[in-house]
Amino acid sequence: MHIHPEPAPGTVVAAYEAALDDAGVDIGDVAFIWRAGRPRLGGQQAASWRPGTIIGPEFDDDDEFIELLLWANSDGIRALRREMVWTQRTPEGLEGLIRHELEHTIQIAAHDVLDHLHWRASQELVKRHANGKVYNAIPMEVDANRAAARFLRRRHGADRLDELVLAGDMDAACFRPTMDPDPLDTLVDRMEAFIWEVMRDDDFVCQLEMAPPPE
Repeated sequence: MHIHPEPAPGTVVAAYEAALDDAGVDIGDVAFIWRAGRPRLGGQQAASWRPGTIIGPEFDDDDEFIELLLWANSDGIRALRREMVWTQRTPEGLEGLIRHELEHTIQIAAHDVLDHLHWRASQELVKRHANGKVYNAIPMEVDANRAAARFLRRRHGADRLDELVLAGDMDAACFRPTMDPDPLDTLVDRMEAFIWEVMRDDDFVCQLEMAPPPE
């Protein structure tokens, strides 16, 4: 198991192993960074990176993460899929977010171009000052949240996920969906169509902001 820093809490290891099993990803193919607590304002709750990329710091003065990056970018580890999650959340949120990021690694392993398309979609939304709800309407995010929710329903039941959504849990996007992910072989087309709609229709982002969350 490639996990850092070590030793990781038992709850984190158990959540990671369960998510890997559900995703069908070999434990030797992924490197996992866990971070205690929550990110600073504007920071990412979780992230994943494709093999071979050099990961840079999110903030130049994030000394703790810079140390973790030395491990993530080291020989051997850099050749793996890598993901990072902040762990101060409900057990369901931790499991769901790990599973969400694993789904992104599956998506990009199937179609390399998705790494660029996700970046492009995110940049187009930033230009239009879109909120987090719209970000979760990106097809790659929709499918990752659906995969996480399906995994969590099997482990905890739909009633527990509904309870967390009603409580306003910070990870509700991973709890709310009731549909399975759409076929992976359609994802590139769906991403391209989403980006095109954002670019060509000035009202598209506003419509997404007013629409119900993706299911």
